[in-house]
Amino acid sequence: MASARSLRTVVATRGPLAEDAQRALARDLARALARWHRGGRVHGRLTPGAVGLAPTVALTPGSDQIADTAGYSAPEVLTGGDTGAAADIFAFGAVLVFAATGAGPFGPGSPLRVLQRTVEDEPDLRGVPDGLRELALECLAKDPDRRPDAEQLVARLTDPAVPPGLPASARYVLIAGGLVAAALIAFGAVLVFDRDTTKPTPSAALAEGPVRIAMPGVSDIAVTPDGRRVYLANRLQNTVTVLDATTNTVADVLPVPGQPTGLAVTADGTRVFVVTSNAVATIDTRAGEVSGQIVLDASTVYDDIAVTPDGSRLYLADGSRSTVSVIDPGAGAASATIPLRTSAHGRVSALQMAPDGRSVYVGHTDRLTILDTATDTVRAEFPYAGTPERMAVSPDGRFVYLLRFAPTVSVFDTTAQAFGEVRLSGIGIDAVAEPAGRYVFIAGQSLPPDDGMGVLVAVDIATGAEVGALTFVPGAGRVAVAPDGRHVYAADRNGAGLLIIDVTHFAR
Repeated sequence: MASARSLRTVVATRGPLAEDAQRALARDLARALARWHRGGRVHGRLTPGAVGLAPTVALTPGSDQIADTAGYSAPEVLTGGDTGAAADIFAFGAVLVFAATGAGPFGPGSPLRVLQRTVEDEPDLRGVPDGLRELALECLAKDPDRRPDAEQLVARLTDPAVPPGLPASARYVLIAGGLVAAALIAFGAVLVFDRDTTKPTPSAALAEGPVRIAMPGVSDIAVTPDGRRVYLANRLQNTVTVLDATTNTVADVLPVPGQPTGLAVTADGTRVFVVTSNAVATIDTRAGEVSGQIVLDASTVYDDIAVTPDGSRLYLADGSRSTVSVIDPGAGAASATIPLRTSAHGRVSALQMAPDGRSVYVGHTDRLTILDTATDTVRAEFPYAGTPERMAVSPDGRFVYLLRFAPTVSVFDTTAQAFGEVRLSGIGIDAVAEPAGRYVFIAGQSLPPDDGMGVLVAVDIATGAEVGALTFVPGAGRVAVAPDGRHVYAADRNGAGLLIIDVTHFAR
């Protein structure tokens, strides 16, 4: 019997469900919730990751991490009001939207922004079929008293002509997908994917102020060492877009196996590694194609990736547990799993390779841990208050910057082995060090009274002082910098596209 795969994994691997599968999912999920609620139980953590499919719906406990629950937690849960079965119905509606579109009803972006939109904005139901759109809208009502209960959902969704469970075609796809994945893991197979020749059109040429290129769903950015190519992971289309940095035009669009979450480039620029929801893909930059993949453990989520300068080993942040996975690209398999000491329910959220390749800095729950790449063991660990969501390292390797969606950035001095703090004129979401080693650029959201504006802050690495800030609309999330330090590439935090920000002033 095939083991259950989560709805999140299935959609990340194969895209949104077909309409008949959406309806069957809605029916079976409503039945599962009704059974829970009749027994006096409330799930409380219903997300696409908590919905198992093989061949009928099974509910799993789900994650309590904000990165997983943002967009699925009901407004009353977020504002501290009474919670109960109605909160599960809200999450049910959000899960239906995800199954139909591959995204939550309150858009992409940082968890903070998604939570804010959940409370204040109406859901985006574009792409949800007509027959399910009205139902999803009712379930996503801000007022819990206006939502249907699970029994009412079952009554509205039950169709005697359709047997319980997913349609046979959908069951076959899910079960076969699990068997194929298992076979690939067993044989260490490497696959080659066809190239997608569909190319989006850039919306602007390089000009004064941020250039905006319409490219929804950018989840990470990497720039080749020569600065000629920018690689953009697209979580909505399961692709990596190749941008010609000399013209700001799209050179290619490459499909990858699953939803991409992180990118890493080798020091010689010949390979770009893409970590996805279920694999690591290798892009051969000279051939301009995805040359192969390594299938990963499907029981965790990989939030970040780092590569040694020679490309001989990859380090993956295990986003659902306190381990770092080490991958040998040459062997096409995992070579080690490094356990980290942390509090209960800890997770690895970010990691960065030291410039000399001798260390990996790992940000996880309550700790900053330093790994020795020669032995793949823990070299040192330091207590840290919180969970850093993103990190950056200065070019000389002395300073490590840890961001946790706050108006401060923690700075770890590897020489003094002590933490300091930099206060910002905005909320830091991601950071990147300028290659010359003078500044670290921190992208995020401005503070009141300009709340909602985007901000790019420049911090002097030597003094730790903020020396400049640029504000713009709509804001920035993931960032990368050109090798000459003249441009910062930033993913629009609302998921609409790419910003190219001229920072020549700081490169002088």
